[in-house]
Amino acid sequence: MRPDARILSAYLDGEVPQRFATEIEASLQRDPGLRAEYEALVALRARLNVDVPFDIAESSRRSWTEIVRRIPDRRKDLWHRRVAVPLPLFAAAAAIVLVLGGALLWMQLAQPDGTTPAIARGGDIDLTISVGGEEMERLLQWLVDKNMLGEVNIQLPEQRFQIVGEPVFVRPAQYEGGRLR
Repeated sequence: MRPDARILSAYLDGEVPQRFATEIEASLQRDPGLRAEYEALVALRARLNVDVPFDIAESSRRSWTEIVRRIPDRRKDLWHRRVAVPLPLFAAAAAIVLVLGGALLWMQLAQPDGTTPAIARGGDIDLTISVGGEEMERLLQWLVDKNMLGEVNIQLPEQRFQIVGEPVFVRPAQYEGGRLR
């Protein structure tokens, strides 16, 4: 029986039992083609077993240098780019922005009948704000602190509420243990 490449490799590595090793040696002596395969495996093993010194730090440095070299630096392109804009074009764009801004401001402040809005005159305005919980208390306190609290209407949700009597706002300092001071 002629040994195949796997058996020759096992023989070369010394992994074949002695009783089969003598048969393989006899086959190598008789068959020149088998002997050529065996010599090729010996040569391959010699090339693979060469000890090459390997420096991980140096290899890492070379790899990182190559990666950085291949990646384009977009930041440099963005910040060092120059665009020539003619001065008249820049002035025209600035004038258009100013005119549009002024027109928008005038449209916001002017009433349809040509009068100024109530907030610009300092008059009373109706304002609806939806807040809840602590925000409501903070909003009311802020209005009191600014002396801006006039009439406050609080709309309660329509489910499960019954209003009994008139609601009265009492500051925390005036209410103590169920009785007013």
